[in-house]
Amino acid sequence: MKTNLSKSYFQISEQNIISRGIVSGHKYIVYYINQSVNVNTNFKVTDKGMYDCCAYYDRKLCNTISEFEKMGKEKIESQAYNSWMDGVHS
Repeated sequence: MKTNLSKSYFQISEQNIISRGIVSGHKYIVYYINQSVNVNTNFKVTDKGMYDCCAYYDRKLCNTISEFEKMGKEKIESQAYNSWMDGVHS
């Protein structure tokens, strides 16, 4: 489930999260929604098991979970870091 809160923020469900991590001191989540696996590095967990995510810190990784599972940790963390940099520069 993905809900737009504003132009800058959207909300996803805990059920959509497939991975979590930290890169260069920044937490990230990887989630699957609408035939896309994305990474986000600016999010807040709400009390209802939802995540408020900033769209500026979001980056597509691939199209399917099976593609994601073939990605190496280095590639995922590189894209997570780039997601953070995208947001900082927007």
